[in-house]
Amino acid sequence: YLCDRLVGILLVDMKIEPKIYSTFFRTMFVGVSEFLIEKFYGDTADVYDQANQDMLAELLKKEQPDGELNFFAIDPEIKGKGLGTLMLDELQRLEAGKFIYLYTDSGSTYQFYHRRGFEESGRRDVTLKIKGQDLPLTCFLFSKRL
Repeated sequence: YLCDRLVGILLVDMKIEPKIYSTFFRTMFVGVSEFLIEKFYGDTADVYDQANQDMLAELLKKEQPDGELNFFAIDPEIKGKGLGTLMLDELQRLEAGKFIYLYTDSGSTYQFYHRRGFEESGRRDVTLKIKGQDLPLTCFLFSKRL
């Protein structure tokens, strides 16, 4: 929060730690997300999900992650002001020594994670079909010991 305005969200699912979200919120969030993905992307989401599953399977051969960074967003009006770095620094303070991973793609600001010390642990090129158009995209799996 900045003053009384929500300006950033960072959701991390850590193993063996109690969840701090309500069951209702989680159910609604997952339900709405799945509906929107199915509505706008249909079978295309399967290609993307399979690429992510394949990359995670490769990572699991070498590491046993302690958690996954599921969702990270900063209000576009204040991007570039250091809030994202501040939030990741706080996560690192709270979860020091733990190994986490995240999924992202070339359609987002994936370079942000490189600059914050995350390593590229996987990469897959996919082609999504959206409204009859081919959309080439690179899926990434990043990881870091906090």
